[in-house]
Amino acid sequence: MITEKSSMSGSVAILYTDFVCPWCYIIEKELEPFITRHQLNIEYVYYPLHPETPDEGMTLNELFSGRNVNVEKAQQAIRLKAQTMGLKWTTRNHTYNSRNAQLLAKHLEGSEYHNAFRNQVFDAYFGRGKNISDPALLSEIFLTLHIPDRNVRELLIDPDLNAILDADWNRCRSVGITGVPTLCYEDRYCVGAQNSDILSRLFDSGG
Repeated sequence: MITEKSSMSGSVAILYTDFVCPWCYIIEKELEPFITRHQLNIEYVYYPLHPETPDEGMTLNELFSGRNVNVEKAQQAIRLKAQTMGLKWTTRNHTYNSRNAQLLAKHLEGSEYHNAFRNQVFDAYFGRGKNISDPALLSEIFLTLHIPDRNVRELLIDPDLNAILDADWNRCRSVGITGVPTLCYEDRYCVGAQNSDILSRLFDSGG
């Protein structure tokens, strides 16, 4: 469950997120000036956006089948927003399971490698269209960042690490999170894509 305001500093914002969520990618860029201005610490809680996705991935058309979603039009709108903000973006035809990437992010929490790893995962998925479930790709990111640690494949099957991530997923359910990004700051919530004006009202003017 979310820590109550009384026991958590006002400089902490909780971000419920997933690596395969495009607006989660974008909101982190939107948050940068507020992190600096308010000396915010971001607590990342991982949400299972599409946990049914197989490790080998599935097409976006398969993912949104029957949901009345124009995949190409939706991608165009998100691409424009991402590119306007200077984020890397490639046209994607597939989505992939994010659990392995989430596991490694939880493993690196509190370390000097955490933010860099998260950035690399977002870049691999949205900037290069890579399968972020692939242990080989995740191992490559570890090597690129010179992360001294156990074998990535061993980490992915570590029962203690899996229990830690399961606790995040359960936390999302327990507080009623049904979509991402969801941002919580001083017991106030913003759900979904947010621009800088909305974030300014959240952080600068008390909501």
